[in-house]
Amino acid sequence: MQLSLFLSEPLVFSSESEEKEYKALLAQACQLYLEQREKALEAFSRMEQRWPENPEVLAWLGAIHKDLGNLDLAIEYKEHAVRVSPKSEFNSKSLFLALEKAGVAHQDLTYWDRALAEAQRFLFTTGKASVAYGYIIKEMNGELTDEEHAKHLENIEKRIAHLEKPYVPEITRSAEEIARN
Repeated sequence: MQLSLFLSEPLVFSSESEEKEYKALLAQACQLYLEQREKALEAFSRMEQRWPENPEVLAWLGAIHKDLGNLDLAIEYKEHAVRVSPKSEFNSKSLFLALEKAGVAHQDLTYWDRALAEAQRFLFTTGKASVAYGYIIKEMNGELTDEEHAKHLENIEKRIAHLEKPYVPEITRSAEEIARN
């Protein structure tokens, strides 16, 4: 079975019936995600009550809050998802981008510091240096030029402009696939 976009390892359930219930609720919630974010938020919130430490549910809640413009809540959920599934590359990148976006939106460098800390945490936890973190590695090694820094800030603004779209296509494809199955 292929892992969800948000997971680094399979979820563990207490019984086969619990797993079936979870999959059915997830499919319904993902269908709602495709149709109406507010209803999806309600569905995933009910799932969170049942499975409060489920990184997939937490990540979906973070994605929905981002889509609805609740950036600080989105970050809270994304951080929680990363805490319970620290090796999930998608969750780590998603948190990194949300923190970057919040830093620009709030004109607050503490969000940028948190984004850097997340990139470092992911690198040290997994030993993997994602392409998205190439900038971070150079900064950690003191190899970043002023020109590279300026270019990176320009790229952040471009990525943030792209994030203004109502959904992240990779997430939508995942929701469509889950809803179909």
